Parts: sequence; C-alpha cells; structure tokens
Amino acid sequence: MFEARLQNAMLFKKIAEALKELCHDINIDCDSDGLHLQAMDSSHVALVSLNIQPDAFEHYRCDRPVVLGLDMQQLSKFMKFCDKDTSMTLKKYDDNEDNRITMCFEDNSGILSSKECILRLMDIEQEHISIPEEEYECNVTMPSNLFQSIVRDMSGIGDEVSLEISGKYIKFCVDGDDGKIDLNFPLNDSPDITKAVQIHADDTISQKYALRYLSYFTKASPLSTTVNISISKGVPLRLQFPLNDKYEHGNMQFYLAPKLR
Repeated sequence: MFEARLQNAMLFKKIAEALKELCHDINIDCDSDGLHLQAMDSSHVALVSLNIQPDAFEHYRCDRPVVLGLDMQQLSKFMKFCDKDTSMTLKKYDDNEDNRITMCFEDNSGILSSKECILRLMDIEQEHISIPEEEYECNVTMPSNLFQSIVRDMSGIGDEVSLEISGKYIKFCVDGDDGKIDLNFPLNDSPDITKAVQIHADDTISQKYALRYLSYFTKASPLSTTVNISISKGVPLRLQFPLNDKYEHGNMQFYLAPKLR
C-alpha cells in the first residue's frame, strides 16, 4: 500500500500549479525514499526534477514502488478543494488492476468537513533522464518573489534575458524592440533571507536564456522563500526551490540550456 499524509495540502497544490503549464502528463515514482519526478516539457527544451522526502509528510508509507501517472490539468482541478487549513492524504492500494489514487481532504479550521476524490491514473511512457552532477561556477541565492518579479517585468520587454554573475553582483539585461533594461543586484549578506543576495562565483559568466521558460519556472516561487540560481559556461542553468524552505523536505529543480549567441 502507498499512503502519504500532508498536514498542509498547500504544498502539493503549489507543486501542481508550478507544473501544470510546463508538463501536461507526468509520472511520479513513489518508493521508501519519497516521491520523485523527472519530466521534460512538450518541446523538450526544459527539464524539471522534483524530490519530496518522507520527512515532508506527517505520515508516509510505501510498501513497494508505485508509479502515479497524472494529468496535471486534472490534478490541478482536484487541488482546488484545498486551502491553507486543509490536510491531504494520498492512498493507492496494492491492486494491479486499480489504476486510481484516492485523495482525502480534511478541513482543519474547525468546520470539520472532509472530501474524498478519486483520480484516474494514466499509463504514461516516459524514459528516465539522467541528470549529471555538476559543480557550477556561479551560484546565487536570492528571494524567490524578487526573481519572479524580475522575470515577469522583463517578459514584457523582450524574449531573452542576459544573466551575468560575478563574485560581487548578479545582473539581468533585456533588450527589446522598444528599449533596454539593466537590473543590477550587488552581493548582500543580510541575515534576512527575504532581502539577502548571496553570491559564490569562481568567474564572471554571462549567458542568455528564454524568458518564456523562466516564466514557467517562477511559478514554483510560492514553494520557498528563496531560489538558488546556478550557471556555468556551456551547461544548462539550474534553478532550485527548497520545499518549505527546507532541503531536507526535498526540492524542485528546473534546467534550461542557454541561448546560442
């Protein structure tokens, strides 16, 4: 049997919202080490990787490996039943003929209501994608809502953003038909993570990325207060969002290749 209970269902709702526009159909692999997902967008341009550790759950049980094939648009509709006061339990029984997962929502606000939804699973053919370990030359940790607003504002100006990182700053530049914008954020070691811009860089690197995909990625911003941005010459950019601001709970990662100059 597979059974996982989240005290706050909003975590799963935020994950569904972050993925539904980028990936239409996904497989979530469940085992004793937690929930794992790797998927590419329909254009095979961007890659997403998700890991949810057992510690993120109030209760976690997985007697044998299970694959949950999900339609993200349908899952997102079911997740509308939950809010910040809702807990959720996912259940799948050990029956090879049972291609459904049960989602139980309980209201913790004092109303004492519960809802049980049954979502039909899909048989999705997906090949496993190996993500090589990479020691990135430049790493920046900054507020996720700040990064989201930068990407949102620049998307209205152009299609590509130039991202430059040195040991002292991170700079965003967009050059569109109607004008150009440069945004420069210096190193800021504030103890307040809602303001800090932490930078570790071996060199100064500048690369261009498609704002369309960065906009998809920033939909994961509600998952954590901060985002980690990692780049190296000639390899895909990586964005990391720690779940509930705790890497021990897991993380969502996005990868995007730089634009050719």
